[in-house]
Amino acid sequence: MRFLQGRLAQESENQLEKNFYGRVLLEEGTALLYYNVGNPTQKLLHQLKYKGREDVGVLLGNWLGEEMSCSQRFKGIDSVVPVPLHPKKARLRGYNQVTEFGRCISRLLQVPFVENVLIRNVYKESQTKKDRIHRMLSDTIFEVKDLSSLINKHVLLIDDVVTTGATLEACCQALYQIPGIKISVAAMAYTN
Repeated sequence: MRFLQGRLAQESENQLEKNFYGRVLLEEGTALLYYNVGNPTQKLLHQLKYKGREDVGVLLGNWLGEEMSCSQRFKGIDSVVPVPLHPKKARLRGYNQVTEFGRCISRLLQVPFVENVLIRNVYKESQTKKDRIHRMLSDTIFEVKDLSSLINKHVLLIDDVVTTGATLEACCQALYQIPGIKISVAAMAYTN
């Protein structure tokens, strides 16, 4: 595992943020770990997503939340919003893998964790083996349930792994319907 967030906080060339240039406007972006097929990060996140190990989300949320709370880059966050699962996938898995991660970050940043404002309308198979074009063509649809709750707020949108960025981009497009919203993103891991 290679620690990523510390490098991102110090580099002017933030690769995760660069991934979104020309696609969506982000205030800040960070990830905790690098993700590559077969590396320990992949194995750790597999335990979280498919083996019921929500404690992995707690560990990573506390780790990243501690780093973020010490960084000036994330001082203006008003709330933490998770990328939602479709209700059918949530029932099958039993939980959203980013929930405990987000709760830990929100506690350490001392801001609310806001679930159920952003919802996923369309059920999709796992996108882990799809490239950016196929992810975008898969019509992942997100909707904002309550526009008024995040007006003029700076939200931290969280996800597990950023690969192409298509999921976060789709979430941002939905959130940008909210007047005055600012969005930063944080993930457990990033692959480039």
